[in-house]
Amino acid sequence: MWWVGLVSEGWLGPTRFLKGELVRQVSVRARVFGAVLVVGVLLAGCNGEPGPEETSSETVTTTTSTESVTASPSESVTPQPSETSVLPPLPDAAKENTAEGAEAFIRYYFEVANLAHTGPHEGLVPRFASEVCESCVTMEGQVRDLLAAGQRASKPVYEVSSIEPIGGGSEGVQLFNIEVALPANEILDVDGRSVDSYDELVVSGQGGAIWEGAEWRIYELTLAS
Repeated sequence: MWWVGLVSEGWLGPTRFLKGELVRQVSVRARVFGAVLVVGVLLAGCNGEPGPEETSSETVTTTTSTESVTASPSESVTPQPSETSVLPPLPDAAKENTAEGAEAFIRYYFEVANLAHTGPHEGLVPRFASEVCESCVTMEGQVRDLLAAGQRASKPVYEVSSIEPIGGGSEGVQLFNIEVALPANEILDVDGRSVDSYDELVVSGQGGAIWEGAEWRIYELTLAS
């Protein structure tokens, strides 16, 4: 069983949580998006282990060849996409310090969350989270789980059904009533084979964005079925 990162905690339903978290017992058929952060692998030495360092009193002359070497196409290295390269552009509307700007930003956040789960791509969600957003931490943990397990969501996880402004909370915070659909989906392994699935789910509650510096960030999302 799994929860989708829209509450402050996200493991092993049915479970009950308190303020800012899941307030109803939720049972969803499918296990949690699985496992560990993998950004890349650094290899120290490509052609075997280095031998012990030798000390000699002899003078060694090093000759540098001027012959150029051209790597074959099979030897070329394709750079992996960076966090920034996979992000869709932030809509101009989401850059405005208005209620409409906050709404555009929250919709954009869910678009980023979908990319994070279908890639999967670690590091995208935290780029748009405030320091107090616990649900963002939960969601990023699920993306890390996917990476470690070599799995991904087969299609976008979230669809924003409705979002209505309800005024502000703390200073700089714009709050909304939000409903989000999670269509039926599958979890795929590295070979594209289905390893798990879950049925459609609709969650609703409140969410908010906070204007920090010159940009919006997710303040918190408290949504439950």
